[in-house]
Amino acid sequence: EILGIVEQRESIIKMQKNKKKLSSIIKERFVSRSLREQLLSVYEGFERRAQAKKIFKNHLTATQLYNITKTVVTEADSIRDLTIAYNEAKFSSHPVSEEAVKAAKRNLADIKKQL
Repeated sequence: EILGIVEQRESIIKMQKNKKKLSSIIKERFVSRSLREQLLSVYEGFERRAQAKKIFKNHLTATQLYNITKTVVTEADSIRDLTIAYNEAKFSSHPVSEEAVKAAKRNLADIKKQL
């Protein structure tokens, strides 16, 4: 504390594997999410999988993560398609289709098999 000024730092709490906060469990089960949010959530599943395999780093963009991950897997089409859908959902203003969410979920299932 210098001259009455107190510095406060933000702390990041890392959640343990397979343990979620009660609020996030309630949100997942009872709060209806938009198609855009669902697609972004599917991509987060890919990030978590890549992080478990020590591929994902917090500073990577979606395209950078795709470029790194495609060197690890044999078939990168699912990763490419999921990355394109994620970037479109995140950065565009047009609505996300239900088919895009279903395709993203199929792509994630394929990625999980490869990683």
